[in-house]
Amino acid sequence: MAGHRRIISALAACALGEGQPREDVGTVWKVVRRYGLSPREEDVLVMLLRGVHMKEVAASLGCSYSTVRTHAQRAAKKLDCSGTPQLLARIVRDSFPAAGSPHA
Repeated sequence: MAGHRRIISALAACALGEGQPREDVGTVWKVVRRYGLSPREEDVLVMLLRGVHMKEVAASLGCSYSTVRTHAQRAAKKLDCSGTPQLLARIVRDSFPAAGSPHA
């Protein structure tokens, strides 16, 4: 699972503009906003997409680990995902559909 998380984090970092053109950041935000998540769920997801661990997200947002986990779980449920890795992968895939294609 740790390897899977690193791959998703690397893809997400690129999707969020780390090493990518600045306009890609807007693409990710448009997709995240389209999901109808709460502002706090969006905050949590963006930090997770950047590869920040949930405990660090909690410290940064001034809340508990369980609160961060709950935000991630609620976001996953809203997007019909089984968990955080699938949720993050979906955001990257929806932001850059060609990147998820086996023919890209």
